[in-house]
Amino acid sequence: MPETLETHKEIVAIKKEVSDIKATQELAILLERDKYEKYVERVIGNSLERAKVFLAVNGFRKQIEIANLTGIKPPNVARAIKKLEKAQLVYRIPETGIYAKPRWVRILNIEEKIKEKFKLSGYD
Repeated sequence: MPETLETHKEIVAIKKEVSDIKATQELAILLERDKYEKYVERVIGNSLERAKVFLAVNGFRKQIEIANLTGIKPPNVARAIKKLEKAQLVYRIPETGIYAKPRWVRILNIEEKIKEKFKLSGYD
């Protein structure tokens, strides 16, 4: 069905509203940076394995691909993902088996902090 002028105007208004909501959320997240960083530090702690799994999650990989990339045994990857999922640092995209990270991780550049702490590179 072709888009009418009225429908187009509604879509533009919705896109603007979504953009405004995202900007507001990003500001709130940036203002709470310390809280988020301390939380990630508590969840990942000194676990190199958990850090590698966290970094390997990119919104396109399944558990077996994460295991292959990191060199970590699949049962250990599953255990790390379970802990990261419970802590809401990663989530599973329904019906795909693919894991991703919440938007605030990108906003706060959390991956770089983890790479720096554990002296890791890659995983992009």
